[in-house]
Amino acid sequence: MSETGQNLLVDLPLLWAIFRRRLPLFIGSALAVLVAVMLVTLQMTPRYSARSTIIFDASKTDIADVTSILSGLGGDSSAVDTEVEIIKSRKIAEKVAVELDLYNDEEFNAALGDGGGIKGFIKNLMPGQFEKTVDQEIEETLAAERVVDAVMKRVTVEREGLTYVISIIFESVDQTKAALIANTYADEYLNDQHDAKFEELRRFNERIAVQIDAQRERLRIAEEKVQQYRVENGLLDAEGISLTEQQISDVYSQMTIKRADLAAKQARLNNVNSRLAAGDSAATTTEVLASPVISELRAKQADIGRRKSDLETRYGALHPSVVKVKNEQAEIRTQIAAEVNRVVASLRSDVNVARKEVGSLEDALAELRGELTGNNQALVGLRELEREANSDREVY
Repeated sequence: MSETGQNLLVDLPLLWAIFRRRLPLFIGSALAVLVAVMLVTLQMTPRYSARSTIIFDASKTDIADVTSILSGLGGDSSAVDTEVEIIKSRKIAEKVAVELDLYNDEEFNAALGDGGGIKGFIKNLMPGQFEKTVDQEIEETLAAERVVDAVMKRVTVEREGLTYVISIIFESVDQTKAALIANTYADEYLNDQHDAKFEELRRFNERIAVQIDAQRERLRIAEEKVQQYRVENGLLDAEGISLTEQQISDVYSQMTIKRADLAAKQARLNNVNSRLAAGDSAATTTEVLASPVISELRAKQADIGRRKSDLETRYGALHPSVVKVKNEQAEIRTQIAAEVNRVVASLRSDVNVARKEVGSLEDALAELRGELTGNNQALVGLRELEREANSDREVY
């Protein structure tokens, strides 16, 4: 065997002898490391984790539907990721710190352990209690920021895969505190969302109120235009029809009555005239016989006739008494004829008056029909204004 081959051989007995001589050193080193690890471990403060879970409603929100203003997020994945960032934001951490007064908790405010810091400054500072310098105010602000930083370092917000579930995990030296802060994180986030939604609703209501006022004014102006146009063009309504149409209906009804009255009076006059033309000087018609004067005269005429017959029987036709009675009889006939002429003249006058009334109504009807033609043309403009007013009314 060569010299090189002999150098490559391991001398196990020699190594074992060396290990045995240094065994106490090895054991001492191991024990020292073990003690150091135990000391460090015992000095470390235990940490507890608590988890709070938020599940989002994926239904969409329609701002036009006030009842759904708080319905939740949209269905897209980016919306959930956005909410994760909101929960992790400094704004939510500040709300949690204020709500739980973490500014007075030594776990988050290291300055409290040294007897300094801003103990209770968020809730306990009272204006005018003491003078503050600019440096003190800056220090308090920085101390508050450090507390918020400490809170943010302990929280972990993560989405569960691609679901609508978000977990809020918080670590603390106290398991009860960890659970309280995790739940408070969820509560403050939800409160913040509610506040945002209610603020959105408030702004929405303000915008709607302004639009309603403006629309109410437009509706008022439109209705005034319709009414003014009606007045200017005589298109006032009377039970669903125009005033002119109502007047035409009234005039036509009156004219129908007057025409019937004219026809009746004309018929009575024609009857009397036809009797007179036929030689009936007494005109024994209903109209003439209805005259009380003629009735009285005919009663006298009958009495004179009886007297005449009696005198003629006694004294003969040439006796002066008979002649006198004959003269009375002639006078009665003259009076009856005069009364008949007066009745005929009265009938003729009634016919003329009735004819004039019918003519007047016909003229009024013609004028109203002409006005109605103009109104029908004006109705085109009225209907346009009414459509605009109805449109504004629907919008309102």
